[in-house]
Amino acid sequence: MPALLKLILFALAASPTGALAASPDCALTGFASHYLEVYERRGLLSDCYHRLIDTIDKARLAQARATRAWTAAGRSPAGYKIGLTDRRVQERFGVDRPLVGVLFEDMLLDDGAVVDLASGAALQVEADLL
Repeated sequence: MPALLKLILFALAASPTGALAASPDCALTGFASHYLEVYERRGLLSDCYHRLIDTIDKARLAQARATRAWTAAGRSPAGYKIGLTDRRVQERFGVDRPLVGVLFEDMLLDDGAVVDLASGAALQVEADLL
């Protein structure tokens, strides 16, 4: 899987402190709980998952497990984010269809919110969400 695609998958787990959260076993089965834990404390995902999630099928499996874990933790889905909708971009990233992700209510900010530039390891904003 291309490195930039992996970066997209892990973008929400950025931390202002840069601290990595401990991962007990670094197995794909532990990804969902680890992801939820680091999101809640604004930590960074263990880099072992970067090596472990090396195909789009594994990424989709990890995403499905994470979505179930977030819902089970009482978080409410707010909508979906679709990326890589252009065929040329899909070819560049080695995927055959757009990527779809779930956005949860606590991921969205109110109108007029101020985002601290130090709030992410690689803070990025997409104009379609503004």
